[in-house]
Formats: sequence, C-alpha cells, structure tokens
Amino acid sequence: MASIIAASALRIFASAVSRRASIQSINRSAITVDIFAEGPIGFWTEHTRNKWGNQIWFDLLLAVGAAWSLIVPQAKQADMRTPAWLFAIVCTGSIGLLAIVARLNYLRLKESSANKKRPA
Repeated sequence: MASIIAASALRIFASAVSRRASIQSINRSAITVDIFAEGPIGFWTEHTRNKWGNQIWFDLLLAVGAAWSLIVPQAKQADMRTPAWLFAIVCTGSIGLLAIVARLNYLRLKESSANKKRPA
C-alpha cells in the first residue's frame, strides 16, 4: 500500500514539475524580453517610483553592503580576486553575491578535504 501511495505521489510531483518547468521557461523568456526592452537601468524606475520602491532599494543596498563587508576578509584569505567579484555583484545583484558565497564555500571544502588527505 505504501509503495502505491509513493508511486502516485511521485507521478503527481513529476507532472507538477514538468508543468512548472514549461511555465518557468515562458516566464524567463518574458523577463529576458523585458530586460532588453527596458535597458540595463530599467530597474531604476521601479526603485524610484514611490516610497516602497525606494525602501526596497535601500534594503538591497544595505544587505549587499553588509554581506560584502563580511565576505571580503574571507575571500582575500582564499586568494579570490575581490574586484572582479564586486563587479559581478554590481552587475547582477544578489546573483553575484550568491555566486561568491558558493565559490568561497567550494574553496573552503576543497582546502579542508586536501588537509584531511595529508598525513600528519
């Protein structure tokens, strides 16, 4: 009985995922078209339209600034090129921030696994 329920749940999940993937591909193409139509600073209108947009803009700046100030010492310690990563963050926002965190975590794991393999 449990295997039948699990199989049914798996089929429902798979169909939902496939529907979501097709919807996301449509949404991605619409977002891409909007970015090309609005230009590289199209977000500025949204952040300066009203006080809510302005608040969101400052929240984003403060969050990225705080995260950057916490990440930079660790990134320098890992011999990462911080100006290049700062450029990526300025161009892509949170995506660049997540990328530097992912790279930093990758380098840490790589270093710790290398230290475990060395004989004492």
